[in-house]
Amino acid sequence: MKKRFCFILLFCLVFFSTIAFATIETITSTVKQPFGGSQSPDDARIAAIAKAKREALERAGVYLESLTIVQNNVVEKDEIIALAAGVLKTEVVSQKNYATEDAFGIIIVAKVDVDTSTLEKRVKAFLKDRSLVKKYQESKNREKDLLAKIEKLEKQNKKLKSSSPQEKRNKLKLQFEKVTRELTATELNDKALALWSYGYYTDVSKAIALLKQAIQMDPGYSSAYNGLGLAYKSSGDYDRAIEYYQKALKIDLKQRGPDHPDVAIRYNNLGVAFDRKYEHDRAIEYYQKALKINLKRLGPDHPKVAVMYNNIGLSYKHKGNYDKALEYYQKALKIDLKHRGPDHPNVAIRYNNMGGAYKQKGNYDKALEYYQKALKIDLKKLGPDHPNVAIRYNNMGTVYKRKGNYDRALEYYRKALEIAQKRLGKNHPDTKQYQKNVDSITATDPFGRHKWSSPKP
Repeated sequence: MKKRFCFILLFCLVFFSTIAFATIETITSTVKQPFGGSQSPDDARIAAIAKAKREALERAGVYLESLTIVQNNVVEKDEIIALAAGVLKTEVVSQKNYATEDAFGIIIVAKVDVDTSTLEKRVKAFLKDRSLVKKYQESKNREKDLLAKIEKLEKQNKKLKSSSPQEKRNKLKLQFEKVTRELTATELNDKALALWSYGYYTDVSKAIALLKQAIQMDPGYSSAYNGLGLAYKSSGDYDRAIEYYQKALKIDLKQRGPDHPDVAIRYNNLGVAFDRKYEHDRAIEYYQKALKINLKRLGPDHPKVAVMYNNIGLSYKHKGNYDKALEYYQKALKIDLKHRGPDHPNVAIRYNNMGGAYKQKGNYDKALEYYQKALKIDLKKLGPDHPNVAIRYNNMGTVYKRKGNYDRALEYYRKALEIAQKRLGKNHPDTKQYQKNVDSITATDPFGRHKWSSPKP
């Protein structure tokens, strides 16, 4: 008799049901994973862990849906598991092999601790960085697809007989190994995502190492290449960023076609990198490619089209064509006001960028007007210590500095620095820049005299 193998994986999800009573409810998820034939023990173990974690996160998602912060933000159903993955840490706490007369397997126990006294705060912070929600959502969708492939292969594996041709069994084995590597790559990408905070990896070196491991496991993982591009961009290595964005683009063009939304994302990221390199015409070229895809797929007044208009405006601003920049910012603002409303954070971004264009034109009062509009929205929607609020304060500080009002400039620079130190850490590029801005006013000469002083009234 052929020996029957199985996995029993116990996944315990522990959470406090109420803050007041601090009661604990235990949710147990058991995955029985038979394997054998063309599926190796290691492949089955990886699949079983992924299945159990996903099931646990789906159950946790039911709890997250009940949170007021989730309901107020109108989080879509398919975003819930991504949200759970972003705020809840799964942990394998024990592994135990067992063997009987006709079976062999392993018992893996893992858990998630959910403390309701801190959970809503974490969810709120997570939802303030919606780009991170989308990244997790993409990763969880990929994981779901891979688990579906494994389930299909397992059904094929069960139908195989000992008399089946060796070539057929070997082919199935290679398919199991490939999907398992892709599943492992997804987990490595998730570990890199855990380091993402407001547009940057908090530990760039670690993120790069994880993403390179992911690519080794799955050379066709375009999101991992894109993640490497983002990591190198955040460290200021724009040439390396472009290199990896191009690799991601090549994969997506081949696998998904020239009009896929992910292709538009790659074009957009290339535009950002070229803009940072001061190659603004190249940046506009890539932004226009992304815009063309989004116009075709989404229509002329979709919020993603507004993003592309905004980015094209930024490149024109960097070229010194401020009127052209304002033209594109206005297009973006019109779409966002229509679809997102007057208090949406994206509207604040448009106001902020318009303020920047007016600042460069020397119209400082107009610049302050738009920065104030942006600040008002962000304080209301994001809270007083969000990094975007710091950006607004910093920009206002720069305007006051140019107006010669160094006391007000220092006041706003310090507000920006205080938020960045609290939320981003001292090593974040924005924090370093805000510190330089403060120092530019507080610095003294060898005689102890301040370089800047406000004019007397």
